[in-house]
Amino acid sequence: MKPLLEIACFNVPDALKAQAIGASRIEFCTSYNDGGLSPDPEVLKQLLTALHIPVAVMLRIRPGNFVYSNHEHNAHLNLLKHYMDLGIQTFVFGALNANGSINEKQTESILKNCNNLNLVFHRAIDHCSHYTAGITYLAKTGIHRVLTSGCAKTAVEGIEVLLKLKTMFQSQIEIMPGGGIRALHWHSHFKDQSFVALHSACWNIKTQCMDTTELKAFIQNINA
Repeated sequence: MKPLLEIACFNVPDALKAQAIGASRIEFCTSYNDGGLSPDPEVLKQLLTALHIPVAVMLRIRPGNFVYSNHEHNAHLNLLKHYMDLGIQTFVFGALNANGSINEKQTESILKNCNNLNLVFHRAIDHCSHYTAGITYLAKTGIHRVLTSGCAKTAVEGIEVLLKLKTMFQSQIEIMPGGGIRALHWHSHFKDQSFVALHSACWNIKTQCMDTTELKAFIQNINA
C-alpha cells in the first residue's frame, strides 16, 4: 500500500507548488523555524481559492512550549472558528500540562468546538511525559491521527517505536510518522511498512522554502 504524502507548507506559493507536483495533502502553517504556527485566516482564504487537495491547518498561536494559558486557549478557539468559517475540516493541535502530560481539558475543548471534524495531535506528543499512555488517551477521545517522530529527534531514528505504535493501535488512531523524513529514507525505512501517510516539509534550509526537487524525488520513490 502506497502512503499518502502530507507536505507541511509555510506559504501559499509552496503549497500550490506541492499540489502541482503531486502531494496528497497539505499541512498549512507559517514559520518553519518555529516548528509551525497558525496562518493568518486571510492568507488561508487566499490559498483555498486555488487549492484542490485536502488541507490540515495548524492551531498554534506562538512558538515555544505547548503549555497554554486559558487566554491562549481562547485564542486557539477563536482561530478555530475562523478556520471553520472558511470550510477547513482538519485541524492540527497539541497541548500539554506543565508536568508533561496531555492537557485533556484543552484537547477535549478543541475537539468539541470543531464539531467532531478531524483533529490531529501534533508533535507535542513527542514531548509528553507518558508517551504511550498519551496516545491511548488520544485514541479513546476520538482524535483522528497523531503526528510523531516516535519520541526521537527524527522519525528515521524513531522508526522502531513508530512500527510498534502502528501495530499496537492499528485502527484505533492513525500513527503518522513525521520529522526529518526525506526522499532517501523511503526505501531504507518506510517502504512496505503500511503507514497510511507520511509527513515531510521537504524544506531547504539554505533557500528557506520547499525543495521542489526533493518533493519530486520523494513522490517518484513512492510511485516506483
